[in-house]
Amino acid sequence: MLGRMYRLRFGRSENPLAGATLRIVDNADQDVGAGGDTALSPDNTDNNGSEMLVCEDGTTASRAVMAAKGRDGSLWIIISPAPVRQSSTRRVATALS
Repeated sequence: MLGRMYRLRFGRSENPLAGATLRIVDNADQDVGAGGDTALSPDNTDNNGSEMLVCEDGTTASRAVMAAKGRDGSLWIIISPAPVRQSSTRRVATALS
């Protein structure tokens, strides 16, 4: 598994779990399977409301995919709202060796 990112929204009532939703906003397995590239093994994230910065944290499976794509771990900006499409992800930095 190459990683997924989810969006969790709580309800706005006295019981925040009432009406809560969880959905996948990025599925690296699907993106890579379709020939694309995106943040693999997403780890540390931050967002400003419209963009999400994602730091990759390589795993055995994701490092093999990164190597096949000729790259190392990177930082990505993902434009919200999702679902994320390939055109809304942008690799912005890469790890130095």
